[in-house]
Amino acid sequence: MWWTVNTYRLDGPLESDMTLNPAEDTYTVDESGSLTVNCSADCKPGCTYTWSYLDRGIATGSRLHLTHITEQEAGYYRCTARNPGSGITADKYFKLYVENSSFPVRVVVGLGVVIGLAVGVVAVTIYCVARRQCAQSTTSKKGDHVYESTSVRNNGNQNEETNYEVLRP
Repeated sequence: MWWTVNTYRLDGPLESDMTLNPAEDTYTVDESGSLTVNCSADCKPGCTYTWSYLDRGIATGSRLHLTHITEQEAGYYRCTARNPGSGITADKYFKLYVENSSFPVRVVVGLGVVIGLAVGVVAVTIYCVARRQCAQSTTSKKGDHVYESTSVRNNGNQNEETNYEVLRP
């Protein structure tokens, strides 16, 4: 009588043989976008896969598909491949960056500064033109102080002019 024994070679997974597809360590996705990542490892018998985020399981199977991604989902994700025969496991990680799809805050702040400066320059120009002091003022620096001389016409007598000297720090 012949006895047949089925033998299985328990192999893998090895972390060095695990791959992610697309093959990236980091992914950048726009907010509300989606991402699909496939995890694979060489196991005999075939591996089972578990996906984790913040140390909690979020999916099973070799494919992770995220949709309508929010900024709260940014961080490290882990694929764990497990050989069901031997119980050996291996992990592969990737980091997810989520970009805010609204107008970037840095651009808004920069535009605010530029607009604020432009409004300030226009306001000073209008003030000076209205008062006609800019064209009539002269300044001189003496020591650490600036002296500004301004001519002002007396409204009662068109021929009379009064000079003022103002000390500014």
